[in-house]
Amino acid sequence: MKKITVAFFLSVLLFVCAISLACTPGKEDEVLYLLHDSGILHEVKRKDGDQTAGGIQIKWSGSTCSLNGKIALNPGDEAAVENGDLPPTEYIAYLGKEGCQLPDDMVAIIQRAEKIRDAQNEYGTIDAYRDTRDREKETAIIQQAIDQAELDLSADKWYDFFIEATWYNGDLSIAIVDARARLFSDPDLVEIIITDGEGNEMNLDGFTDDTMFGVGYRGEAYYGPLE
Repeated sequence: MKKITVAFFLSVLLFVCAISLACTPGKEDEVLYLLHDSGILHEVKRKDGDQTAGGIQIKWSGSTCSLNGKIALNPGDEAAVENGDLPPTEYIAYLGKEGCQLPDDMVAIIQRAEKIRDAQNEYGTIDAYRDTRDREKETAIIQQAIDQAELDLSADKWYDFFIEATWYNGDLSIAIVDARARLFSDPDLVEIIITDGEGNEMNLDGFTDDTMFGVGYRGEAYYGPLE
């Protein structure tokens, strides 16, 4: 009789434990983390099924998933992925558990995005940021570079592109102390090279019709490419 009672008790205990584990939300569920360099993080849970996030098609097969039908991820895998936009939007994808620690490179992007938001919050809007700068002085430096290169460009438009790039990156203390301009071998491509107060160079790239497509800073991609 005692054996039957003990066996019954154990079976009930196991059943309760099983129910408890099954009802614990997200305890063992896989999650696809999609991180844009702006710090925007999409979390796509396996239990929610196949879906599209950030323009990327996500399909599940057991604990693995595929992105756009091309990239397969197993738990713990990380990969770069692009959506179908023109130009494409790039993400870092990581397949882990719900609430897990993200890889260091993803954490660094999120922390950088937080610093950018903090810098922008000091001004509130890009217009307020622009208004605090010495626009007349800095535009004159760009205009002088345009004149010396004998180009027909709008210094105001190129200055606004500089404002846009620095605002996007949260680098709101960069000062324009010098500039030069040049025409590429392709007669439609131009570049304005700005020197900041620390001697670093920022390259504003665009066309002779005053449309711009990208910025480089200190030898690395900084803003863009834009359509």
